[in-house]
Amino acid sequence: MTRKKDFKELVRKRIAKTGESYVEARRQLLAKRKGLCTTCGGKLATRTLWEFAEPDEDATDGQWADHNAAILSDDPGEWGVEAGEEEYCPTCEGAEADRRIDEADAARLKARVESASRMKSPKVDELVKWFFSHYEDPANGVLHDRREGGYQYLLGGPENANDVLREYFEDRVPEHVILEAADVIERDGWEWVEINQY
Repeated sequence: MTRKKDFKELVRKRIAKTGESYVEARRQLLAKRKGLCTTCGGKLATRTLWEFAEPDEDATDGQWADHNAAILSDDPGEWGVEAGEEEYCPTCEGAEADRRIDEADAARLKARVESASRMKSPKVDELVKWFFSHYEDPANGVLHDRREGGYQYLLGGPENANDVLREYFEDRVPEHVILEAADVIERDGWEWVEINQY
């Protein structure tokens, strides 16, 4: 049997197994053969998979702390044991991550807008309560690195209470109410991030 006949046989087997059309089965098999993504056609990359080794029974407290820090940071460092390799598509993986982030951002924005629009003519304490139901102190989840200058706002932020309140309530609430609510909020801090953003 020639190589061409071998390939046609592989295509027929794939059709029988998956129910795909001849063209789709052929495209999938060719992409796999050439190291290309079957979804977008981009070049596949290889990454090493790691597992975390457990410290010995007689490990010191410092070694356990180092091990736990490696797990929390998802950086195996000296605790990593190679567990194999996998192929992946950087293009599709990045697009999927962006899509998930965009969907989460849209859902959070929709919830904030809906809850703000339900309030008819809010008073200062209602604005403060609304703000704290949607925003929190960055200390509750944002990475802080003293060497890099403080909080690392990789996913957005920080937000200013005055700006946020104006964005959602400026057309329905008098200026002095927004300013007073912002003053109350800023007694607890100057920088804020959306709840569950980090």
